Amino acid sequence: MSAAQFIGRVGGIAAALGVGVAILSGPAVAGAETDGSNNSSRASASSSRSDSANSSRSDSAAPTRRGMSAARAEASTRGRVTREVTESVPEAPPVSDAAASAPPEALATPAVSAVPAPAAATLTLPAPSAALPAPSATVAAPSAAAPVAPVAVPTFSPVPPSPTATTVTPYGVLGDWMINKEGEVADWVGQPYCGEGSTKKTCTPETPGAKTMQEPINTVFQVKARSLYEAQLQLNWSLVVSGFGPSPFSSIGYSGIVGDKQFKQAPKGGPLGLGFLLPLPGELFQNGLTGSLLGIGPAYRDNLFLLTNSHLRTFGGQSDGKGNFIFTASVSEEAFDASTGLPSHSFESYDQARQKLVTNMTKASWISFASNQGLIEMDNAINPDNPEYTTGDHDGKAQVIAIGSLFGSSPVRTWF
Repeated sequence: MSAAQFIGRVGGIAAALGVGVAILSGPAVAGAETDGSNNSSRASASSSRSDSANSSRSDSAAPTRRGMSAARAEASTRGRVTREVTESVPEAPPVSDAAASAPPEALATPAVSAVPAPAAATLTLPAPSAALPAPSATVAAPSAAAPVAPVAVPTFSPVPPSPTATTVTPYGVLGDWMINKEGEVADWVGQPYCGEGSTKKTCTPETPGAKTMQEPINTVFQVKARSLYEAQLQLNWSLVVSGFGPSPFSSIGYSGIVGDKQFKQAPKGGPLGLGFLLPLPGELFQNGLTGSLLGIGPAYRDNLFLLTNSHLRTFGGQSDGKGNFIFTASVSEEAFDASTGLPSHSFESYDQARQKLVTNMTKASWISFASNQGLIEMDNAINPDNPEYTTGDHDGKAQVIAIGSLFGSSPVRTWF
């Protein structure tokens, strides 16, 4: 066979194939047009599948593909709303030529080949550059909360303070308390103290809240003198001219510690215990008749004993080695009380009496030669919460009063 004849036969076969495909495709196009008028959604889906199939065929099927595109465009125009919905459907996989040439009824429920599942992605993490440190085997225990300190509750001694207790001061070692004749801390002749809230500050032991009164040292005298006896005369004089002369009808027999010695009280009793005599050397006739028999004698007092008054007793003196003699005293304010059936004195105040004494003595300084030296700490105030013992309004301090030389003068004293 010649070359021209071979080429002509091949061209004829190609033409025949093109005509056959067109004939086979005609019913499908017609069916698509008819079905698109009745069911636009099915035609749209069929057109999408046909378009995908046609895209995989060779260029020799181009006339048929153009015909199908025209039909799909016409169906799309008639069913715009349906197309807008179906356009969001993913494109179906390509179908075979047999499926493309099948009647519309066969295309209504096309068999979709299973799409192979994508291979699982494998994420490979890089190995850490360095090993992480192992956690510590020992875990620190949480620190315990700081314990709350309990509120300190003061405890109080069931026994009174020691009568021989002393305090070191700039004026030497001084006793803290006035000591009674029984050798105990003076307790206001056994009269209990009922406190500031009661109508009278002393009461009976049966009164609820009654406490035992303790009598503290709250005054110090520094007397300039050449001898103990001269110092006693000068102190006696200064008290008399300041309005605190000896007066009778007080309990006696008290003493106090100054330095290394325990001194008996002044003033002394004198004849009949009235205390109008000067201090005598050797304490000759000092107790008096009433003091010896009844235990009643004088005290330094600023008013008649039947009235409210401030009174004191002095103890000393002890030389300080500098030409001075040191005396101490317990001064307090009292009121006459006959509520218990027997006349007695009830406690009023320590601090008010101490202030009145220094005020009177310094006011008369032109003749008493007295001057105020301020307060020193004695630390002899009892805690007010103590249920058994008290020092009333005492603040634990002592007033210091200095007295200049008075040698050669004589004290003057009335009966009261």
